[in-house]
Amino acid sequence: MNDWQMKRVRREAVDVADTPLDFATDIDGLEIELTQQLTTVSGGVSDDRGRVALDAAVIVFADDPEKWGPHSRFIESARPDQQGRFTILGLPPGLYVAIAVGYLQPGEERDPHVLEAWRKGATHFTLSEGETHTLDLKLSVF
Repeated sequence: MNDWQMKRVRREAVDVADTPLDFATDIDGLEIELTQQLTTVSGGVSDDRGRVALDAAVIVFADDPEKWGPHSRFIESARPDQQGRFTILGLPPGLYVAIAVGYLQPGEERDPHVLEAWRKGATHFTLSEGETHTLDLKLSVF
C-alpha cells in the first residue's frame, strides 16, 4: 500500500491524537507518527434468509464509548457494493463492534445512544495494526 495515515500524535510522551488541541498555541513539542500499515475491515451482508443484502449500511465503531466523539476516527460506515461486499480502510487498531442495518439516518452512526443500543447485538472483534479482518454480517433490525 502506498497510503499513509496518522498512527499517533505525542506531546511529552503522551498520545494526544484524539484530544482537541489549539494549534495557535499547542503545537510546541508535538511528534506526529505516520504509518503505511493500514487496517482493512471487509466482508459481506446477508438478510435473515441468507440472501445478499444490498440495501444496508455497515457501521464499525470502537467498543469503548470514550472513543465515540462526533469526529472520532474510531467510527466508520460503508454501504455494500453490487455483490453485497463492503470495505472500510484505516481504522486505528483496537477493539471494535460491527453491525449492518437496513436504514441509517445521517449522523446516526455517531449518536452515543444509538451506538450503545447497537453494541449489544453486534459482532465484536479486535483489529491489529496492518490487519485485514473479514466479517460476514447479518442484517440487524432496529
